[in-house]
Amino acid sequence: MSRSSPPSRTRERLPRPSSIPARAARCMWVSALSVEAFAGRPPLRPARSGRRGLRLTAVVVPLVVAAGGCTPAGMWTLAEIDGAAAQPGAVLRLQGRRISGTDGCNAFTGRLETGPWGWRLGDLQSTLRACADADARGQSERVSMVLSGDPVVGFAGDRLTLSGPGGRLDYRPAFPHVSRSETSP
Repeated sequence: MSRSSPPSRTRERLPRPSSIPARAARCMWVSALSVEAFAGRPPLRPARSGRRGLRLTAVVVPLVVAAGGCTPAGMWTLAEIDGAAAQPGAVLRLQGRRISGTDGCNAFTGRLETGPWGWRLGDLQSTLRACADADARGQSERVSMVLSGDPVVGFAGDRLTLSGPGGRLDYRPAFPHVSRSETSP
């Protein structure tokens, strides 16, 4: 009589922690700390190798992807408004969950919020200065329309986008010689 062996389980191979790009690993670690802090638990220690590190990777990667990735920290310059070239002087600064900047005429500040949609701007406040130049005034009004429309923040390559019902703002790094991984938290 022959004995039948139990059905074999196939295991899906997960990437080794060393094969994950440094920026993604940093994002995962930040997200894991955020999840643990939210749950009221002490923060995780980074797993250097072994199964625990792979498990951490497998659990946190979907969280990072769902949240839209890490915050693209740093200074950004407005390049386009709805596909048309923007005037110089409009900048955006992301630092942690805080956002600040200028539309070339008025200053604004706010907060980055996360949810199932990704990143959104919230608690926006702006100055109401009169712009001397008609072109600057037009740009200020268009930027204000986008910011007041609860814009979604997108990040692809070296481009940061704020888009909503009021239009679309495309930003580029203010210091293009600095790589994206050096501007991340």
